[in-house]
Amino acid sequence: MRSRLSRVAAAVAAAGLLLSACGGSGGGAEGDTVKLGAILPLTGSFATYGKPLQQAAELAVERVNAAGGITVDGKAHKVELAVYDDGTAYAKNIPQVFSQAVLREQVPFLITAWSTYNVAPLLKANPVPTVDVLAATWQPSVTDLDDHIFLLRPFTPDIIPGVPAYMKKNYKADRIAYIGPNEQFADGQLASLKAAAEKSGGKVVSATRYPADATDLSSFVRKALASRPEAIHVGGSTQAVAPLLTQLHQAGNKVPISMYTGMTPDQARDLIGPGLYNEVMANVHEFEGVTPQTNPTAPARKFGEDFQERYDLYGIDLIQWSYDAVWIAKTAMEKANTVTDREKITAALRDLTVPEKTVTGWIEHDGGKLFNKQRQATSLSVALSWDTERKTWAPAYYYTAGLPDQEVEQVDVAPPAASGD
Repeated sequence: MRSRLSRVAAAVAAAGLLLSACGGSGGGAEGDTVKLGAILPLTGSFATYGKPLQQAAELAVERVNAAGGITVDGKAHKVELAVYDDGTAYAKNIPQVFSQAVLREQVPFLITAWSTYNVAPLLKANPVPTVDVLAATWQPSVTDLDDHIFLLRPFTPDIIPGVPAYMKKNYKADRIAYIGPNEQFADGQLASLKAAAEKSGGKVVSATRYPADATDLSSFVRKALASRPEAIHVGGSTQAVAPLLTQLHQAGNKVPISMYTGMTPDQARDLIGPGLYNEVMANVHEFEGVTPQTNPTAPARKFGEDFQERYDLYGIDLIQWSYDAVWIAKTAMEKANTVTDREKITAALRDLTVPEKTVTGWIEHDGGKLFNKQRQATSLSVALSWDTERKTWAPAYYYTAGLPDQEVEQVDVAPPAASGD
């Protein structure tokens, strides 16, 4: 029986052989078109993420269509992507956009991000296979809320356990202060950080939460620094973290800072300012799913290059999962031999092996399955350190963490060669 790390190595090696850039597209069951629904934050505080997710899915749709679409009973169906904006206001907007997608437009497959906790109750009366590219909630996991939900990236504990392990190993830092906005995504990081720090022999010495709409963070920064931390973790999205990093720097912070945001070098420059960002980021470390730029698999890096050439954007980790979600929909529908029967498509997802055209470099579960028994897929995480010379992220090490009660396991894979900013 293969060890977990050998499965990682095998997945990384196999993924490098599987893919060159090829593609297609599909849509809902209307004539010869299959429409896939995507509920994404195109406006609001998470809009930074929503647009790249949409772009990655659209690129996958284009490539799926170029490869012949979705073939069922010998008939090819073109794929179409229908995107619904949740406005990063899930409680308010999800009932409306869900009704439009699932009831009025009858999409047979949903792609979601962050909003799945609010989608889940609606699946009871109107079940539809739902693939989440990143869930904000983890107590309970969204997969516990409805058996039609599948996670391409396990919840926050897939990332955060790497933080205290990294700080302890590299800075001998056991005392970690937390500071972040009072919102769901940040709160999930805090809860996971407390558990992970205790498990590693450390401690969260202070937990400072501020109103999500606050702009002057100086009093909260002073409170966090007063706890005499050896490291600081900042919670929240890219847009929330950028001013926090700036104000920590202005307050004279000298200890290392960790975060889980997906912030790109371009975003750091634009949000912090071109004259200051490299200085602010000098002591910052990012923990996230492996990005196309830092992914050790050749297919992911090729996809990242194609994405950047197409959209002129440094690809965040989420774009791989959004891209792969479309290929997963295609493969599940072909396995189920239907583009309309939601229950058959859901059953096919449960038993799905890793599709060959995906780029993430998935870690296979028993029998080569993409999802484990909790309907969660697994891939590498990465610890990144800011490189002040190149003004970009550099991978420090790769690891896995996120399944319940799983230890952080460093994975020995070679990072891609450094390239320019």
